Amino acid sequence: MDEFILITYYHIRCFFRFSNMATNGNSARQWLKQNHNKVTEQRIRQIRDNLEQKISTISHAENDDMDDDAYQGLVEALEVMEAFILENYPPAENSAELGPELDFSPLASDMGQDIPCLDSETKRNRFQALLKDSKF
Repeated sequence: MDEFILITYYHIRCFFRFSNMATNGNSARQWLKQNHNKVTEQRIRQIRDNLEQKISTISHAENDDMDDDAYQGLVEALEVMEAFILENYPPAENSAELGPELDFSPLASDMGQDIPCLDSETKRNRFQALLKDSKF
């Protein structure tokens, strides 16, 4: 297991060393400035997802000598990508994507109606009647 983590961490570091993709906030901004017209929204979202996955992989690794600067750089790059996506590709206002519409109307039609106070014997009798009628 430790070999797998070390190999994965090594591959991630090599990817960022030789990749033209951003590894911190400034390089993410630079990359987006140079490439946002050349790549599709889907590709930018894929890169954002890859950054999330790399951050998750590094944060779950049991490696104490993890490079904090590299990790922080990934987090900054992810924040820049997220901001860019929200600014340039706002979420659709489609109700299907937002989920079901919630009903916040009152449950009772007359909220001003007084609730009767029952004595303990009446409460016990009603409860016993409910127990008899239930299928338990």
